[in-house]
Amino acid sequence: MTQENTFRMGLLVAAGLSGVLFGNRGTPPNAFGQDREQEVHMGVEADQLSRINLVLEDFSAGPKATSADAQRVHDVVMNDLSMTDFFNILVARPGTALAAPPDTNGWAGMTASNEAMIQLAGGVFPGAQFIAGASVTMSGADLVVEGYLKEYPSFRGVLSRSYRARPEWYREAAHRFSDDIVLYLTGEEGISRTRIAFISSQTGSKELYLVDYDGQNVRQITRDKSIALSPAWNGDASRVAFVSFRRGDPDLYQVSLSSGEITLLAGKPGPDMSPAYSRDGRHLAFTQTVEGNSEIVVSGADGRSPKRITRNKGIDTAPCWAPTGQELCFTSDRSGSPQLYVSDSEGGSLRRLTQTGTWNDSPDWSPDGQKIVYVSRGGSGFKIWTIGADGSGAIALTGGGGSDENPRWAPDGRKIVFSSTREGKRALYTMNADGTGVRRLTFISGDCFGTSWSSRPAR
Repeated sequence: MTQENTFRMGLLVAAGLSGVLFGNRGTPPNAFGQDREQEVHMGVEADQLSRINLVLEDFSAGPKATSADAQRVHDVVMNDLSMTDFFNILVARPGTALAAPPDTNGWAGMTASNEAMIQLAGGVFPGAQFIAGASVTMSGADLVVEGYLKEYPSFRGVLSRSYRARPEWYREAAHRFSDDIVLYLTGEEGISRTRIAFISSQTGSKELYLVDYDGQNVRQITRDKSIALSPAWNGDASRVAFVSFRRGDPDLYQVSLSSGEITLLAGKPGPDMSPAYSRDGRHLAFTQTVEGNSEIVVSGADGRSPKRITRNKGIDTAPCWAPTGQELCFTSDRSGSPQLYVSDSEGGSLRRLTQTGTWNDSPDWSPDGQKIVYVSRGGSGFKIWTIGADGSGAIALTGGGGSDENPRWAPDGRKIVFSSTREGKRALYTMNADGTGVRRLTFISGDCFGTSWSSRPAR
């Protein structure tokens, strides 16, 4: 369903045509153990422009593990670190003996690009600041990753940690090591264990899917052979709310990712649409038909006792929460065209946020509360914009051909996921918060759209 058609569904509600149709799933149990040391933070400012120069050594294979086991873990860590904005990465060739660097800076002139990785033949790494590596072994039925991080050239150890997993879940062990490197060197939590919920039509029906943050492990969650829309993660990333037409009318459901159980959240006559959990997971905002009109309501996380917070003859839809849980941003055509509005969580203190553009929709509030990402219709389709939470500084992040829709922030506020038709069928893409570093995420058949980025799982 396109951005325009999603909003037009609200028009059908207003017109009283709500009956018109538009046409092992759980996550594995936690099998990981870690030997934790006292956390060490190196005091590097996470938002500074200069990157950390990091050498990533070849991972060694220990008892009962193969070189292929070690390489798989290495490749995941390499990808995780290169996808952040924090590092320039040097790759040490296998068998390289590390030595102290000369006084010259071999990193001079390097661009701040995620693709800026250099492979050196020698054991001297000019300008390097840290060295990371790991050994991979088998212990009983478990794969064990012994990861380390050292200062360079002193070789003083700053991180040494063990990650244990079933062999098929080696990516989880690698992600934990990557996130610990990020945490120790920047003070920020990494996002490599997060996931993205989305909708795909690859089976011929619109079903709910999940994918890891890096585009791996695509898996289908619903098999209703119906229409699913608008996924939304709950606060602790254990459940996903979504819209489904499985009973004919679009209702709100929630799926538990541990059990696969699907429960009804809201199923009144008329469409229940656009779910959005507050960041603490205690409240759910969504669109509901009230007195024949599309209004924003707020309920408990279970969908019970919804309270109406908008009251006008326009179409109000697509709510999102401020990180504080004290405000909501949503789309309304009360002024004649779809625009973004902000109110407090009770519906008071209403203000119009966007002042330009003929169609602004699909807002999502940044984790730091400073910006709202949204879509605005232009000459060649929708494009992604950001605007200050105070209504200042609207900036277009995407351009060119195709239509870019469904933008959602990563939990660190440094990346945005969105859907786009720039290469034909709708696929998912990620980009940096300033619109740079666009990377295609999904390559499956069928359209992919309707994004939601999870919070970080508990450590």
